[in-house]
Amino acid sequence: MNSSEVNYLIWRYLQESGFEHTTFTFQHESSAHLEDNRWSKEVSAGALINVLQKGLQYMEVEAHVDKNGSIRRCMLPFSLIGRHSCENGETGISEAIEAELQEEKEKQVPLDMEGDEINEMEQGKSLEQVEFSESKEPKEPIESKEMNIFEGTGESGIEQLKNSETCFFGEKSQLELEVSSTSPTDTSWLTKKMEKVVLLCGHQENVFTGAWNPVYLDFVATASADATVRIWNLLEKDSVNSLLDNLVLNCTPLNEKKDITSISWDNSGNYIAAGSYDGQVRIWSLEGTLKYLFTAHHGPIMGIKWNSKNNLLLTASCDSYVIAWDMFNGTLKHVYDKRPCAITDIEWISDETFASSGKDGSLDFWSAEKAELLRRWEGHSKEINSIKFNPHNNLLLSCSDDFTVKIWSLDISSPQKIFLGHSKSVVEVQWKPQQKTDKVIIFVSCSLDGTIKVWNTIQSSPLHSLTHGWAFFTISFNPSGDILAAGTKDGSVILYDINEGYLCGKYDKSVDKNSNKGSVIEHVFDISWSKKGDRIIVCRANSVAEVIYYD
Repeated sequence: MNSSEVNYLIWRYLQESGFEHTTFTFQHESSAHLEDNRWSKEVSAGALINVLQKGLQYMEVEAHVDKNGSIRRCMLPFSLIGRHSCENGETGISEAIEAELQEEKEKQVPLDMEGDEINEMEQGKSLEQVEFSESKEPKEPIESKEMNIFEGTGESGIEQLKNSETCFFGEKSQLELEVSSTSPTDTSWLTKKMEKVVLLCGHQENVFTGAWNPVYLDFVATASADATVRIWNLLEKDSVNSLLDNLVLNCTPLNEKKDITSISWDNSGNYIAAGSYDGQVRIWSLEGTLKYLFTAHHGPIMGIKWNSKNNLLLTASCDSYVIAWDMFNGTLKHVYDKRPCAITDIEWISDETFASSGKDGSLDFWSAEKAELLRRWEGHSKEINSIKFNPHNNLLLSCSDDFTVKIWSLDISSPQKIFLGHSKSVVEVQWKPQQKTDKVIIFVSCSLDGTIKVWNTIQSSPLHSLTHGWAFFTISFNPSGDILAAGTKDGSVILYDINEGYLCGKYDKSVDKNSNKGSVIEHVFDISWSKKGDRIIVCRANSVAEVIYYD
């Protein structure tokens, strides 16, 4: 290969692309046109692009084959420009949580072990951490006689379940009192708050996320690794039959990775958006009609957010792009591509601006309409897991694998405050819903270190630190902001009184030793309160989703 050959291919490309002025300038300086009589018949149209494609394929092979000849799995496309970052995760959950689950899998307890044997293996961990272990004698649930547990199959109706769930809502056991040292010793004021648990059965694999309809309050959607989104009707007046009427929205995958990683209702409650691991985005009506299918992304969808006007939908992907879709005509409106790494989360700031976070620890602030990058913050040293905006004070929260939480003001380039105290990845942050009586602004963070910390925006030390012992994966405030629900690695759903800082309720799902699904614990991946604050959707591993009724 010599410079004359390279120049000729470039000259041909400029000609074929219609760059007349550039072609004239280039041939004047390189004399590449003088080689046309010599090579025109041997060089086919698009030769330069063809050579670049073959070179790119070689670079891709070079990047994904180890020295021992083994092939490194990667789901992301290889780009001609920019640093390539492999994405080989098996799910749409965060990398930190996935690593935590892999560690659990490697030391997993056989299903046929008795509770005492499990306790022996778990020596050295907190009391509450091993509470899932069952004794040989069946444990009597507290006030469980009036608790109703239903199972909805979507095919064969509703049947009463065996007594395999243990509920602690409304009353603390001695074990919980020992763990929650700040709890009041007199629990007589507590009343029974848990009415029933409804199991939503039908998914075939892990249920990653759930979302309540913002308008039709008895409808909830769940998304699973089985490539389906299900919409459940939970009308109380007909709760038994309603579970038979769930809609199954099938999302045919482009490859073997079929996980539905993100869902979001629009503000009218009439449409739901679903993003999947293969990069596809679908818009469904409440009745189950597919309205749009978008295929521009080439990596897992990590976030989907509607703006308040419902005219724009943002999608964020591991392919390093955020895309805005026009919801009036179903077309791609803008591509935001200033980041050389996977996008981990997105958050609307207003109908015209939004923020996005990256695997490299940076935050971007965008103009949605102009597709203009307004500001970039280089704030975290590792992957950002969650960002949340508070419209009351115009502050943005971020949390990261670097164990920190940070607050950002939109017009300042450095963080307004940094919060330290966690010893492992911080996987989620949430602002406490603002009430008129609140004197300070509160937010919470949950971590794989087994703690939830309650903070305000003024002081750097936590107001409360709530310890469970197992990693926390997800948190959600009830609408009034006084109760925080948390989902854990050991499968517990825990309620905390945020104002006073103590545990006020717990739901333990016991181990099914006859299960053949290969996992002792049904980890809680997502949890969310309904708009009225009377129900909690819980999304678990092993195809389980459930609604806890809270009074």
